[in-house]
Amino acid sequence: GVPPLSSSTAVNVIILDQNDNAPVIGSPTEQSGSAAVVILPQSAAPGYLVTKVVANDADSGQNARLFYHIQSSSDPSVFSVGKNSGEIRTARKLLESDTTTHTLVVLVNDNGQPSISSMVKIQVTILENITERITVSEHLVTNHEYFSDLNLHLIVIFGCTSVLFLVIIILLISIKCKQDGNSNQEYNSTSCCYKPGNSDDAFARRAALEETLRYPGTGRLSRVPEAHNYSVCLSPESAKSDFLFLK
Repeated sequence: GVPPLSSSTAVNVIILDQNDNAPVIGSPTEQSGSAAVVILPQSAAPGYLVTKVVANDADSGQNARLFYHIQSSSDPSVFSVGKNSGEIRTARKLLESDTTTHTLVVLVNDNGQPSISSMVKIQVTILENITERITVSEHLVTNHEYFSDLNLHLIVIFGCTSVLFLVIIILLISIKCKQDGNSNQEYNSTSCCYKPGNSDDAFARRAALEETLRYPGTGRLSRVPEAHNYSVCLSPESAKSDFLFLK
């Protein structure tokens, strides 16, 4: 129309998250496709914390909420898992008749529609005493599959540091030996011995005193010995010392 008329309005656009990411389990982790190993003492009381399943979801909002439950277990009466926390605890006191190895499969679901899930397999080993635990730990250490890249990096850093320290020690020893050798050469070439008779400023020679001592009633005469002459020997290092060596 003439004149043209117009109006404006504000539009709010809400973007809803699409549930397209599966939960990622960070702990415990499986080793090369095998079940994650967890050690449990035989004396564990009901409610004992065995391990905790930690997972996260890349989605946002309600789609990122996670729920945990045990999908399968070799003995469902032994363990329970927190629905929201992921904590696996003992449901009852362990009995001697229980098997020493339990296998659990924990399922992690998100809150999306449809729900996406991930699972982790956990092997729980029950030990009666510390000796068995040491044996199992040695078995894990000897298995090369348990070494991670972080351990390798630490070993390399420690080795480089040790080599650098050894090189510094060798350099310090070499410098010290070279300095000692130069000091010995300087001493042999510049050492001298100054005698009183070689300088006009030296001590004047004194005539030997010939005094006679008479001992009353004996008639014996004794002659006083001549005075001793000393020469002073100085080394190149004498300027650094307060001591004079008499010869």
